[in-house]
Amino acid sequence: MFFVLSKTVGYLVRPLVLVGLLFLLHLFIKNPKWKQRALWSALVLFFLFSNRFLANEAIRLFEAPLVPIAELEQRPEPFEWGILLTGVTDGRKILKDRVYIEDNADRVNHTVLLYKKGLIKKILISGGTGKLINPSFSEANQLKSVFNYMGVPDKDLWIEGDSRNTHESAIAVSKLLPESDGTNCLLITSSTHIPRAIGCFRKAGMNCSVFPTDLVFRQREFTPDILILPNLEALKIWEDIFKESAGRIAYTIAGYI
Repeated sequence: MFFVLSKTVGYLVRPLVLVGLLFLLHLFIKNPKWKQRALWSALVLFFLFSNRFLANEAIRLFEAPLVPIAELEQRPEPFEWGILLTGVTDGRKILKDRVYIEDNADRVNHTVLLYKKGLIKKILISGGTGKLINPSFSEANQLKSVFNYMGVPDKDLWIEGDSRNTHESAIAVSKLLPESDGTNCLLITSSTHIPRAIGCFRKAGMNCSVFPTDLVFRQREFTPDILILPNLEALKIWEDIFKESAGRIAYTIAGYI
């Protein structure tokens, strides 16, 4: 039930959904005063959510800072495991003879980079599918072929392809590595997801270090296109903020973090 609710409620907490609901209220409300308030509220929210500068400042509060590779190179020993959380591929494409990587591709690229540099010895890919539709799709199995193409041999690749969310990934990984307390593991996922992910893993007894990827925050710019003009990317950023906020609240209530 928690899994279903987490996937359906997320669709409702989206900026455009809120703006759209206010526009609908404006159309159907008969009271002139509330009709006007609904319209102005929709317009103001649309301006705020489509402002790239405001979105940039907001996402900065949600992201874990990047870890310099030089900092990892100073360790006396490499990490035994790089734990990569999935959430990067699209299994809905019609042609199935390849793997389609959507957002957060840096999770894959930077994991390979760490492996090639000898900073992690092995890679454990954790995650089946977070989709309600086509639940048999296993993203970890899809990514295994990508890592093979990029030169990572099977002997250094472990797969956990059954978990449906971060909480289940943490539990599954802790069972796959029963002798590890996580100190020899590097958890790799997007910078917005790091706080929730590390909370789940620590709750499961895995005291991992973290390697955030896919940083969204950019250096501040004060040009008109950033400060004034509506921006589709800003809407996507706010959508990610809403989704991650809902996830953190839900996981806290459920006791997962």
